[in-house]
Amino acid sequence: MGGRSIAVAAAVAALFAGGMVGHALAQAPGRLHRQRSATDPADTAGPLDISSVAVAQDGDTLAFAVRTRGRFAPTALGAGAGRSLCFVLDDSRSLCLDPDERVTAAGAPVAAAVSRTSMRELRVRVQASAVGLPPGAAVTVVARTTWVDRARCRPSAARPQPCIDVAPDAGALSLRLVPVRPARCGPVAGGLLLDAPAAGRVVALTFDDGPARSTPAVLSVLERERVPATFFVLGSNVAGHAALLRRMLADGDAIGDHSWDHADLAAAGPHAESELTRTNAAIERAAGYRPCLFRAPFGATSPALVAEAGALGMLTVGWDVDPRDWSLPGPNAILHRIIASTRPGAIVLMHDGGGPREQTVAALPRVIAQLRRTGYRFVTVPQLALSGPATAARVTDSALAPGPS
Repeated sequence: MGGRSIAVAAAVAALFAGGMVGHALAQAPGRLHRQRSATDPADTAGPLDISSVAVAQDGDTLAFAVRTRGRFAPTALGAGAGRSLCFVLDDSRSLCLDPDERVTAAGAPVAAAVSRTSMRELRVRVQASAVGLPPGAAVTVVARTTWVDRARCRPSAARPQPCIDVAPDAGALSLRLVPVRPARCGPVAGGLLLDAPAAGRVVALTFDDGPARSTPAVLSVLERERVPATFFVLGSNVAGHAALLRRMLADGDAIGDHSWDHADLAAAGPHAESELTRTNAAIERAAGYRPCLFRAPFGATSPALVAEAGALGMLTVGWDVDPRDWSLPGPNAILHRIIASTRPGAIVLMHDGGGPREQTVAALPRVIAQLRRTGYRFVTVPQLALSGPATAARVTDSALAPGPS
């Protein structure tokens, strides 16, 4: 391996280590599908001189990373500061960081996740479709920075010319996007799943009542931490949120049916069947994915309702860890309740909808970190259901656990 190849390999390891990107493709968990990177020689001693750049496809998301030789703060970027940091796609579209760590294109905001691991490194994730790139498209990427330095850049008669650095110095990183095959659900046996202790030291994080305002923030945490989860969605919330459902699937998450409008369905019968079939149809229209999981609103289930869900091809899913995050007890309380109650094969109940969920979002990174420190791995509920015998179903004619789940 030549010297440049060694340097590029080192850059890949440095840029992508520690979760630069979120989940990998559903069919290849834990692995980036494609990635390109390059080192860049020193051009000036300026703070935004680029040392390396990388781009990767991760599901339906493009992930970028850039490292500079100098330290910089996001507040020092922008037209007013005379500094810029952008990723230029196909020589025509620039994704630029603004002083508030948001991404813009031609001055308009772009939905993207921005993270910093140091004062020299910046990472950006954006859905390929958000920048007009369909599956199969080829894209070229160049990182570009500008800054004003009177000592190092030749001034014109009127004003100093900006220093400019691009990486790579010659050509561009190129990547051809491949179609993402959505995660599949099932087939599963009917019945009620509360936990699966025989599965070993794994845990399934689940979120109810979305998609809603806090769902993107929850997804961003999961993506950053490379953790899969299971989302039980309300059919009435699906309209207008198809992109969020597709984002879940591209991340390797599972989607379950949580009824149409959060009605108590324990009595089963035609109304319950209608709620479940309408929700499944809405999810399938929006994301091309048919759920094989059902979670009863309020946890209110019955043998008849479990049987009805089973007849529709769905496993009914309860939980054995409930931090009651819906009651807004504070991030610390949510964290401590989850850690204190989690056992091997646990199913943790949280919420991304149904009210303000900022406390859940704030607690989530700490929940993940603490569970990891104690040796837990994260799985979806379908993975949990297939990983070993589950606890015998405890089905009653009343709610499993009161509350607004």
